[in-house]
Amino acid sequence: MYYFFILFILLNPFKTYAGLNLSAIYSESTQIFEIIDQVSKWHEKNWSAYGKYWEDNLKFSSKQREMINQYIELRRKYKVKRDESSKTLIFSNPSKTYDIISHTFYTSKTVDQALTKLKKTMKKEELKFLEKMYIEFKPKLSILVKESLIFKDKIKVIGKMISKEKIKPVFNKAYKFFNLPKFIKGQFSVQYVWAPPSLGVKMEIIGQHILIRKHPVTLESDPDKRELITKLILALSALQTKSQQLNLTTQFYSLCVPPNNTSRFNLVEYPLAIALGVMSMEEKLQKKKFDLFQKWSDDSWVNLFSKMLFPVVKLAMKNRENINGQFIPSAAKMCRDISNVAKNY
Repeated sequence: MYYFFILFILLNPFKTYAGLNLSAIYSESTQIFEIIDQVSKWHEKNWSAYGKYWEDNLKFSSKQREMINQYIELRRKYKVKRDESSKTLIFSNPSKTYDIISHTFYTSKTVDQALTKLKKTMKKEELKFLEKMYIEFKPKLSILVKESLIFKDKIKVIGKMISKEKIKPVFNKAYKFFNLPKFIKGQFSVQYVWAPPSLGVKMEIIGQHILIRKHPVTLESDPDKRELITKLILALSALQTKSQQLNLTTQFYSLCVPPNNTSRFNLVEYPLAIALGVMSMEEKLQKKKFDLFQKWSDDSWVNLFSKMLFPVVKLAMKNRENINGQFIPSAAKMCRDISNVAKNY
């Protein structure tokens, strides 16, 4: 199924966008898809707060429960199977809920548009079922979708942040640095998604999309520019090919045995996201006032290693080198030096 999904993207380019495009958008199809998708609990990664909210406030009819069960089977059929060996890599894979169906709804404006696009990849009776299901749930869904209309104005703030805070040029350079496959182009989006009040604010990476889950009238603050650029860089990092991630992991571990208490995520992936994203952005904004030695993370390893990685990644991009150049060997040697110091003192 993974290769089928890749083929789908190759055969269905985003005709609206020329090359790489990062935008902050409001999509009705994303709202409707995500609410049903989360309420269904089809995947272990679903947020349980959605199901509880629906049960407490909107309820399921017997017909709707039957449809949800059928929907679960359909979603699992098109689920992209991930290689379990990826858990040993120094970089993450795309979200387990990212597949043909979710990708199509995130890149459409309406449910009808999404279903039309899916005609190329799904069976006629499957599409007919989805159409009937969304009609059946429409009266209750419309209440929540109406609440989400507030996001049309809020997403404009994110759009301005992307433009004014140097996020877009930093993102474009990072895209080139990760040496991503040519088919990973088109629309990278940031979208608000309706969520139950009890969930708070969650920013989630799903493939080429950053979803900001929150209730429209919650008092909790929105993500700031540092959180946003970090998530965007992590999204790019996860989209590297499996072979590239495996090669980089082999290089790194051949030169460094990291400290035992350092998690896989904090080892390279997160410090690199801070160096390549947050630090690069702040340097562009602050120019001569930029202070590399300020605190970048509460985690001691991430705070130190990101500072060490910044000049290395900066030099690599200046020389137009991507991550397959000398970056990983250099990063691994610095990791080794830190580990040796820790052992000797």
